[in-house]
Amino acid sequence: MDELTCRSCIDRMEDLMHLFMCKKRRLPMQQILQSYQNHLISKLLEASNLADIDPSPFIAKLTSLSCWSFSSTNWSTFALIRGCLPKLFIDLFVDLSIPRTSAIKVIAAIHNNFVQKFRRRIWNPRSYEKSRWENAMNITYKLKTTPKPSNLPLSTYIPYSSLPPPTLHVSRDSGTDWLKNSMKYGLP
Repeated sequence: MDELTCRSCIDRMEDLMHLFMCKKRRLPMQQILQSYQNHLISKLLEASNLADIDPSPFIAKLTSLSCWSFSSTNWSTFALIRGCLPKLFIDLFVDLSIPRTSAIKVIAAIHNNFVQKFRRRIWNPRSYEKSRWENAMNITYKLKTTPKPSNLPLSTYIPYSSLPPPTLHVSRDSGTDWLKNSMKYGLP
């Protein structure tokens, strides 16, 4: 089972980075990131209106951050997705005379919205597809959490990519570190 291919693109092994970089998920990821950036810009505009300051330099700083350009060599986007937010997000609001605690609350709300969109558009469909494959292969939770005996021969499996497209969605993920734990332990 070490050779599980990505259900979406069918030509790459699925790992945590590929979850974000898959060519079939690229457009939704770009849309989600653009929505995140737009939401931050709208809040910067509100703050600049309150402070009666030209928002152009603040927006230019925000949009020039490398976290908005998505590529396999850009780890800042990956860090943003994992919850490591640039300090500049807060600094921009503080520079517009917004109290630091208020800025943190605004940014946290925007980031939480981003996480929910990511779950809905990327993670949940992926988990559903993987769950369908596991069910077809009769892979149980017990089997996934039991160490493999060394005397078992390598077995063949139905490729994850051979399942038909998903028709419905059932969310089965939960917990605070849902993304990391699911990828690390193979849980749907």
